[in-house]
Amino acid sequence: MTDKPQNPSETTTETQGTETQGTENQGTENLPPYMIHAQYLKDLSLENKAMLPFLRGELEPKFNHEMEWALTTTHLEDENFEVVLQINVVAHAGAAKPYIIEVFYGAVVSVNPQFAEHTRPILQVEIPTLLFPYIRQIITDCALRAGYPPLYIPNIDFRYKFMNPDS
Repeated sequence: MTDKPQNPSETTTETQGTETQGTENQGTENLPPYMIHAQYLKDLSLENKAMLPFLRGELEPKFNHEMEWALTTTHLEDENFEVVLQINVVAHAGAAKPYIIEVFYGAVVSVNPQFAEHTRPILQVEIPTLLFPYIRQIITDCALRAGYPPLYIPNIDFRYKFMNPDS
């Protein structure tokens, strides 16, 4: 007598295979080009310089913003790197600077040795592109929590900057 599924919609499958213990023989050929092991807020500074004049209506509720950014990559060990994206935003309302936000947001990344020739573009284009939405949200939250109107930070084209370093 053979075992049949009780319910006609049930099916049974058998899988055969082998398992390997340890990592000695496992290569890097099936691994992705890079892996982000951690992302973190490294440093955050908010100078809220003009809240009282803003609340009294002495400052226009619409500010002009000046934004600067920098990218730092540090080789840690083997194929591991730290990538830190820094963005500084200064709000201007006439001669006043109501607030200044400075954020350093980092990631620890390993680059697959098979893709070693692509390390620079991975660290200077791919990783900051992935980190940017997080740092943008942190800056927006800081401005809102400081009591100011919403702040929109435009995208940064890291690929263009990598391809045109003098621009």
